[in-house]
Amino acid sequence: MTAAAALIAAALPSPAPASPASNEEQAQLNERYLKLNMAANAALLTWGLFMWDYGENAPHANSEWWFGLDTKHGGADKTGHVYVAYLFGRGSAELYMDWGFGREEAALRGLLTSLTLTTVMEVGDSFSDYGLSPQDLIANAVGMGFGYLLTIYPSAGKFVDLRVEYLPKGVDNDPTTDYEHMKHLAAFKLSGFDALKGSWLRFVEFHLGYYTRNFSGPSKGDEERNIYAGIGINLSELFAPTGYGGIFRYLQLPYTYLAADDCR
Repeated sequence: MTAAAALIAAALPSPAPASPASNEEQAQLNERYLKLNMAANAALLTWGLFMWDYGENAPHANSEWWFGLDTKHGGADKTGHVYVAYLFGRGSAELYMDWGFGREEAALRGLLTSLTLTTVMEVGDSFSDYGLSPQDLIANAVGMGFGYLLTIYPSAGKFVDLRVEYLPKGVDNDPTTDYEHMKHLAAFKLSGFDALKGSWLRFVEFHLGYYTRNFSGPSKGDEERNIYAGIGINLSELFAPTGYGGIFRYLQLPYTYLAADDCR
């Protein structure tokens, strides 16, 4: 699925756990899974053809390196790949559990969904100006692996989220690569502690994030790479009673936390 579709799926209220599926129900689930993944890959390829110039070049590889000042985005694209692969994997796994798959099978299917989508993305990149990036492949593996582990071990997953914050200053033709206005972060949530379930502390969380600025646009030449730590409001916990708190486990709202930055 696309990142937007995964966010929408995460926002939907979760139904009660399903009972074990019969053979007929399992076949229906498998068909539903196959159709969703085919549609998601078709949507990704279509987006890539129109927005990322897939098919404009002969297939080639291009080492983009990591977080240096001499890279195209200062590494924000790499944290972006970690996040997107995580979102594809964990977000789809939660959707599959809502459909009726067991946790282990849903986690594996989510991993395969992320692997398929990110592989299609990288193969498509190889036919564009970007080229297939070894660094992107590693970042994708980290993201999907992290999403799989947090799904398969819910006792750990209830403590940790990976999120994106996006605060554009105008309309961007391709918001998926608008790294100048993104932040990627990990959140550690006190709501994971059972002892704090009845305490206001369950609404507290801690952030560790990374973002870059001025690697493109009118301020190019004054590049910034920023690591930040912060304390914020756990919106997924705050909105949990509404049934729509899930989206805030993947999306960070601006101005809902206090942070200290280290600019390099």
